[in-house]
Amino acid sequence: TDLPTLFSKVEIFPNPAKDRVFIHLEQLQSAGVYMELLDSRGQLRQKLSRTQLPPGTHQFEIPTHDLDNGIYFLKIGNNEQYLTRKISIIK
Repeated sequence: TDLPTLFSKVEIFPNPAKDRVFIHLEQLQSAGVYMELLDSRGQLRQKLSRTQLPPGTHQFEIPTHDLDNGIYFLKIGNNEQYLTRKISIIK
């Protein structure tokens, strides 16, 4: 999948996840970044972050204890571009 020009690398692990998911971003330029977790129907489940990040490597953790088993979509981006990645939760 193509990455927006904002990121050089996006990794999500483990996937499928049980207790938590880690997001590893390599960002090319300083920008305001948001992350949202959507369920399989596209409903917003969690706003995970909305912050200004400098260029470089960043890691975030999503606890999954309050999520049901199933498929979720992580939306990462800024006001101009975004990407979506599928996450499976299996407890």
